[in-house]
Amino acid sequence: MLLSFMMDKASFSKLQLFLLGPPQIKLNGLFVNIEERKAIALLAYLAVSGARHSRDALSTMLWPEQSQGNARASLRHALWSLKAVGLDSSIDKRPGEISLHPQYWLDLDEFNKLIAEHRQHGHAPGEGCSICLASLAEAITLYKDDFLAGFTLRDSPEFDEWQYFQREHWKQLLAYALECMARWHMNMGEWAQATEYARRWVSLDPLQEPAQRWLMRIYTGSGKRSLALRQYETLKKLLSEELGTAAEIETSGLADVIRSGMPVVQGWEPSVGEVVSQTPASPHIHSQLQDGLGESVVTFQQLGPRGAMNDSPFIGSVSQARSAPFLERESFIERLTILLSSVRVEGGRMVFLGAEAGGGKTMLIRRFCVEMQKKARIFIGICDPLSTPRPLGPLWDIADEVDIELSRMIRDGEKPERIFHAFLETLRRAETPYLVVIEDVHWSNEATLDLLRLIGRRIESTHALVIASFRDDEVEGRHPVRILLGDLATSSGIERFHLPPLSKQAVGTLVASSRLDLDEVYRRTGGNPFYITEMLASGLNRLPDTVRDAVLVRAARLSSSARSVLDFAAVVGPSAEVWLLMGMSNQEANAVEECLAAGMLLAREDGMEFRHALAQQAILEAISPPRLQVLHSRALEGLRGVKMNPGGLARLAHHAEGARDHQAVLEYAPAAARQASEAGAHRQAAAQYERVLRFANRQPAQERAQLWQAYARECFLCDRHGPALQALEEAEQLWREIGDRLEEGDNLDQQSSCLYNLGRFGQAEQANRKAIEILSAFPGSPQLAHAYCRQSSFLAFASDYEAAVTVGKKAIELGERIGDVQTLIRAHNLIGVSLIYCGEPIGQAHVEHSIALAREVNDHIGVAMGYSNLGRWVGLMIGWDAGNSFITEGLEYCAEFEMDYHKFFLLATQADAQLYQGHWSSIEETLQFILSQQNVAADTRFWALVELGRLHARRGDPGVSAILNPALELAEQFGVLQFLAPARAARAEASWLAGEPDRVLEEVRAVYDLAVQKRHIWYSGELAYWLWRAGEVFDPPDWAMPVFVKQIRGDWASAAAEWQHRGCPYERAWALADGDEEARLTALEIFDQLGAAPAATMLRRQLQAQGAQRLPRGRRQATLQNLQIKN
Repeated sequence: MLLSFMMDKASFSKLQLFLLGPPQIKLNGLFVNIEERKAIALLAYLAVSGARHSRDALSTMLWPEQSQGNARASLRHALWSLKAVGLDSSIDKRPGEISLHPQYWLDLDEFNKLIAEHRQHGHAPGEGCSICLASLAEAITLYKDDFLAGFTLRDSPEFDEWQYFQREHWKQLLAYALECMARWHMNMGEWAQATEYARRWVSLDPLQEPAQRWLMRIYTGSGKRSLALRQYETLKKLLSEELGTAAEIETSGLADVIRSGMPVVQGWEPSVGEVVSQTPASPHIHSQLQDGLGESVVTFQQLGPRGAMNDSPFIGSVSQARSAPFLERESFIERLTILLSSVRVEGGRMVFLGAEAGGGKTMLIRRFCVEMQKKARIFIGICDPLSTPRPLGPLWDIADEVDIELSRMIRDGEKPERIFHAFLETLRRAETPYLVVIEDVHWSNEATLDLLRLIGRRIESTHALVIASFRDDEVEGRHPVRILLGDLATSSGIERFHLPPLSKQAVGTLVASSRLDLDEVYRRTGGNPFYITEMLASGLNRLPDTVRDAVLVRAARLSSSARSVLDFAAVVGPSAEVWLLMGMSNQEANAVEECLAAGMLLAREDGMEFRHALAQQAILEAISPPRLQVLHSRALEGLRGVKMNPGGLARLAHHAEGARDHQAVLEYAPAAARQASEAGAHRQAAAQYERVLRFANRQPAQERAQLWQAYARECFLCDRHGPALQALEEAEQLWREIGDRLEEGDNLDQQSSCLYNLGRFGQAEQANRKAIEILSAFPGSPQLAHAYCRQSSFLAFASDYEAAVTVGKKAIELGERIGDVQTLIRAHNLIGVSLIYCGEPIGQAHVEHSIALAREVNDHIGVAMGYSNLGRWVGLMIGWDAGNSFITEGLEYCAEFEMDYHKFFLLATQADAQLYQGHWSSIEETLQFILSQQNVAADTRFWALVELGRLHARRGDPGVSAILNPALELAEQFGVLQFLAPARAARAEASWLAGEPDRVLEEVRAVYDLAVQKRHIWYSGELAYWLWRAGEVFDPPDWAMPVFVKQIRGDWASAAAEWQHRGCPYERAWALADGDEEARLTALEIFDQLGAAPAATMLRRQLQAQGAQRLPRGRRQATLQNLQIKN
């Protein structure tokens, strides 16, 4: 999933500092609020420098106008401020000196590392591989804003100067990344992306003409010459007004070419990267600059298909852009480099480089050849997969370049022994080291193997490094290459390398910039670079044609008996028992051995398996339907009656369906579904019920009704409420036909829950009332108790809390009488929520008791429901610090047991908490992820829309109405205060920030009376607050939320203090905005730090109108545009 993979890389560090943008500090995963600005400056300076500083130097820098004694005291106070928020253990305080302990994470380090990864690959701007592009894209995303944006120390010139140079340095690095991305996308013909990156590059400094020229080229290449010329005219005017100068001759010449209509040559431009290393950097990242950013740009050379290196310039292409990124291979390059550098002194070496097909052998060799082209003469020969391989084929490829006489001997057909020795003598005479590559030796003939055998035994007498690559998954047993390796095992000049598949961490790096699920990509590819690259290009939903072709070509080389074994293994599954393959495929043991020797299957302790799930899929899709059914029948026959692991039932059900065996499906699929449900694998359980229902048409009505209800339950737990409702309606019809009133009533009660989650509250209430009416005929039934619980939840939902508690107590009384724990769990949960709504702290204990009961009986729904309610309503009514712990625990629980409905609800609640707590940068992606889910429940969708609308309104983003209008539609669909109030409050806030007080009154008056009538503490207070903001004079109810009442009644200081206690900086700033000038200036700083542009603009205008001095400048428009691009 995009959320689980893109989790903050810093989350494993205790102290995390985010300085690219307004400074933010996390401790143990939670943001901390440091009030004193000098303390923030101190922490940032220590983190970026990464060095130890004397107390006198720090105090002089930060408090230059104070005496030394007072400055030292101020420094102690700043350190105390850091200690007060839990950062004392992160600070290394020694006599006279201060530094940070090194175990901290810094976004600048991460940004720098990502840029360095591109530079270390040696690509020129406009060129790159997938890993480079992913690194640059991640770096650009990490750059939220300029270094310490919105943060200044007006009374500390030395700190301000340091901050200025840091800001310019990081902007230069960003410019380098943007240039590379713009030029690469331009080379690929991806004009929209190229334009976006180039525009942002230009926005960093509109006076930089190289950036302007690239944007002009991109406009022209995309067919927008008029825009290119308009860009040039804008630049000319800017240069004249700002610098009093004309455009450079390169720029004006480019404009002339564009104006003439002639093709624009995508010529060379000085790269920002060539200047970056000259910009001063902090000591903390100096070593990383030395490793990557201090290198000059390397121009790649293209490798010809065979023979010597080609000197033509490397040109990016689609296939090259999709080539596997260079990950986890650096150590091999380093060792090869050492071997080549030592051949003149220590003698030659031969390296056998093995990996599975697609394992990255060729890429590593080509990369090494590019790096060594100025240090050695390079020759590349290739063995071909021909039915009759060319004798000495690789030597034919390179002979003309190696030696004219050697080439003549081969053409004249002289004896192999003479050719071998002539080649050996050439390697011995070499003055410049030779790098000889022979690829795909597993396809070589005996002559080529004899050549390697002779050279290998005498390699130390040469001045050459010989690299022979081969597929080590195809050289099992008596393969000639295996024999060659044995013959050379005792030779001292021989080394063997094995390239392992990429680790899961490396695969995660590759998929980071895509929307693919890391676990699924890793499972299906096994870390094979070729498969990963092709899957990134084609997505998860289809088998890439290139992968299918590669697998089927290898399978085509097998004998018919071995291919039969391979087909059967593909049908049996990822792992096939040896006894099953031998017993049911009707083939001999040597056919299995052939599959192993060809590298198509791997031998494990518990059986045989494909190296990659993609290879299995390719073989499976190539089997005809009639033969596939026969093979499934054989597998089912072989597995029946055999003791298997817990997943055996699902396996039997799978083969039963493939064999079209109705009775077997009806036997195994329901059992597999129950087993999966008990394990918390609800999506798997739903899939098994779907399978059995496809075969259950002729089963008795009662059995079919039970299957439909079981399927509905699993769908409900997976947040698939539409299919769940349809399944319940099917079951209801069957219960009616049977005449089972108890099951019919219980079914209607379950339908009411689905209807609620689909946003159809009126129908949900109606279904629940009808259920209770039917179930009243069964007064001692658990079904009636459950219906009472549902009624209690609907009453609480409608803000009738006293009635909800009354019905909840009725449910508890019945539940205790009949001993039904499920009833007690739900009733305590609902009573607790209702009491929390009413401002009664005892409500939290009720909900926690329900969670404890649910855990005792493994009631996953009950546990998840408890966490969902505590997270949102404890957070809102009591405080988000208290609510956050329940949110975190709930998300972990829901992830473990696939409780998608509650997981998405808790994610929306978490976003709400972050909105209140001022952590705005992490919200939008979460909310957009929720809204992108097709089956997300209506209440969760509503909260996501409200939170996203408020976020956009507070930042001043366009399109707020397009978000909040659907939220109001959902609220009106529900028709209850719990949705109407937050929808109207969000719209009122957006109207206020847009300068429309009349609209504020209109929004609030539509629901305020209902909130007062229901005596809702929070919503009555919040809505009263917006009425007051819009200019209505009145006294709010005494029982409304105190923080709102205090502010309305003029006690802004108490309101600000309470908001600060709750950890809500935006709300605190609005309270301070009603105070004196000092309080308003503090509020303005908070708004600027949050990026709350509309609020900051409103307050700044008020202060200016009142003649306030020393107003901070606030964020520049370009900065806000960069934020919008990022978002």
